[in-house]
Amino acid sequence: MASTFQLSLKRLQFYLKAANSKGHGTHSPFVYHFITEILNDNRYFYAFGDIEPLKKELLRDKRKVNYYGQETTVASIMQTSLPAKYNQLLFRMVECYKPSYILEIGGSLGITTAYLTSPDKTKTVYTFQPNEQLEIVAQQTLKTLNLHHAISISKEQLLEKQNKNRLIVINHPHWETEDIIPDLSTLLEEESVLILTGINISLNKKMCWNKIVEQSMKTFSIELFDVGIIFFRKEVLKKQYFAIRF
Repeated sequence: MASTFQLSLKRLQFYLKAANSKGHGTHSPFVYHFITEILNDNRYFYAFGDIEPLKKELLRDKRKVNYYGQETTVASIMQTSLPAKYNQLLFRMVECYKPSYILEIGGSLGITTAYLTSPDKTKTVYTFQPNEQLEIVAQQTLKTLNLHHAISISKEQLLEKQNKNRLIVINHPHWETEDIIPDLSTLLEEESVLILTGINISLNKKMCWNKIVEQSMKTFSIELFDVGIIFFRKEVLKKQYFAIRF
């Protein structure tokens, strides 16, 4: 994993090369709409005010948990979780695209799941969390927020869902080294979205992200440094890659 200094340097290099977040020069109408109407949407939705105070409580939570072989605290895990601006981006994506099937692999103590669930509290969000202790905390988070439409599933059940228009978030800390990512060809079809977190936090993650981008056809790939997004679109004749400041 990169040190704080190395990560800051990589972030600076990315920002110097990446396009601005205004959408200038973007020829794809779909990507232009994503940048101008979703990425740059600064509205503060009611759900944010419910979720963020609970996140602050988790940042003070000293409960000990086993974090993939290492003993740590809930607060320490929360400190390395997905920043609020990315969770709020996921909320806006769900609200805009209205995916028929939402899946989160990994999760961050229920906070990201809460953002995925809140746009439509009647829609089920499926979660796969291989760490039982983190799953318990996540369920407590969702219960506190009165969100009852997140259902935990097993790894075997991941491949049973055949819905189109999927939105899949891979938010596991070791997705690049463990057998976490299922056969994406069975999960992702046209009109689907794949989001990967922490793509620049280590060399292995960056290499894995680049490999997925390279192997994915008919796609728009968008890198926001901390998060990578791949849109599978039927109108794409040649895959395109965008690096955007966020």
